Order: sequence, then structure tokens, then C-alpha cells
Amino acid sequence: MDDTRPPIDRAIGRASDVATDVATDGAAVGAQVAAEELMIRCRSLVQVYRVGGGDVLALQGLDLDVRRGEMLGVVGASGSGKSTLLSVVGGLLAPTAGEVVVDGIDLVRCSRRRRERYRRERVGFVWQHSAQNLLADLTARENVERPLVVAGRPGARRRAEELLERVGLGDRASHRPTTLSGGEQARVALAVALATEPAVLLADEPTGELDRATSADVFELMRDISATTGVTQVVVSHDPDLVDHVDRVVGIRDGRTSTELRRIDDDVEHVLVVDEVGRVQLPLDAVDALDVRGGVTVRVEGGSIVL
Repeated sequence: MDDTRPPIDRAIGRASDVATDVATDGAAVGAQVAAEELMIRCRSLVQVYRVGGGDVLALQGLDLDVRRGEMLGVVGASGSGKSTLLSVVGGLLAPTAGEVVVDGIDLVRCSRRRRERYRRERVGFVWQHSAQNLLADLTARENVERPLVVAGRPGARRRAEELLERVGLGDRASHRPTTLSGGEQARVALAVALATEPAVLLADEPTGELDRATSADVFELMRDISATTGVTQVVVSHDPDLVDHVDRVVGIRDGRTSTELRRIDDDVEHVLVVDEVGRVQLPLDAVDALDVRGGVTVRVEGGSIVL
């Protein structure tokens, strides 16, 4: 029988079925994450916003794996679900349905208090606009100290000075954000995000206000931080050179992962993503070039699938 439910209800239903299958195996999720060394695991992730008198389906059954220590780039058109994904993984939004496990914590089933503690202790955020990252009336050192003081961590001043040295701004510790360049503000923001030694660093357009050369410098610093600290990074960006700075790039379209880009030596490999239920999204340029509309035939030839 055809499923006549509204699209939002169908998406939530599919995600709930996946969650039920996972739950039947007890600690299977934790075991699989440990076995595959995954930091982030999303399965059939659904996120619904209530807007006015209706619902908006921002994530429509998204699947994603991010390995520990990986630096992952995320791209997509405005409204594709990129920022929503960061908010869910960062504990800012309670997922509507599906499965989200980060560093062994099930963000779908945990309580609000547990999710808030996870967000404070295990996640660092970097936003596009400096005003979201830094308090204007505090010095660079005081901005880095602040999350440590709030968390009741000892040695906040020493830790802040070490981090500012790490990002190349040890001599600018006493300067307020308004006296720093855009690149320097971005570096201080990184130090703030790393202050509590998070397991995951989430960055939403961290170089959006910077020129190309400064952006490249900031991405180089982020990559070095990932290599030396082991922190897992998910970076949303429109930077056309993003694939040069991260381990791989995932494209999101209509609330689902659609493609991957991986750099192998000097070549970029374009990979289509097949989700848990066998869905695949063809690149829009390929659809337009071949005028693919409606149904297509599928056959298997050797080890390949031919459309």
C-alpha cells in the first residue's frame, strides 16, 4: 500500500524504524563506534522546525560518519541543512528523529541536562561573525579564559596564554577584539573554542569574513591543530578551495548527504553517497546535462551500476 502520510511524517517514521533496529542490539551502537573509530555517527537523521503555523523539514534522513581526528568539510546551498547539522551535532538542537551518536553519547535519547553538559564539555564552536565568538570588552586572553572560568577549571590564565601562543598571538594577549585584524580575531576564536579541550570542533563559515590568503592561513592552522591535538573538526564553508584544506568534503542537498570529494595526490575524486536505504542523489549538473527526468533504468554490469 502506498504511504499517504505527509513527507515530514514519512521521514520521521523511517528514522524511527532505524532507531528501533539499532536499539534491539543493546550496546551495538557504542561497540560499532569503538570498532570503526568513529567520533560522529548519524543515521536517518531528521530535524523539523516549527515555523509559523507549519513545519519545515531541514534534515530529511541524513547519514554521516566522521572518524576520530578527521577534518571534514561540509558544503551545500543555502537552506540545504548544513548549519542545522552543526546545531544537532553540537547539542544546540534536540534531534527530531533518527540516530546521532557523538563520542559515545546518544544525542537522541539523552536528557536535556545531559545534552547541555555534553555541549559545555566536549564541543567547541567557531562562528562566522567575530561578535558571536568574542566579547568586545574583554582582551584576547580574557576571552580565552572565560569558558575555563565558567567551567570551574583551574589554571585558566596559563591555559589561555598557552593557546594564544599556539595560534601565534602570544604578543596580542592584552588586545581587545576591535584592535585585532580579521585573521587575528579568527585565531583568537579558535583558541576560545579549544580552551576546554573539546573532542569535537564545529566551525560554521570560520573564514567567511576573511580574504582568500588569510582564509588559507586560518585553514592551515586548523589542520595543524587537528594533527597535533587529535580534535575532530566539522567545517561548514563556501570556500572554493575547501577540499585542499580538509580530509574530505561532504555535500548536503535537500537535507541529505549527496556527494563526497576526496583529494588523492593532485586529483579530486567525486563520490556519490548511497544512504542506508539505497538512495543516491545525482549531481545537478549531470542531471541537467543528460536531461534526466522521471524514471531511469538500473542494471548491474560486473562490479558497476549503470543508470
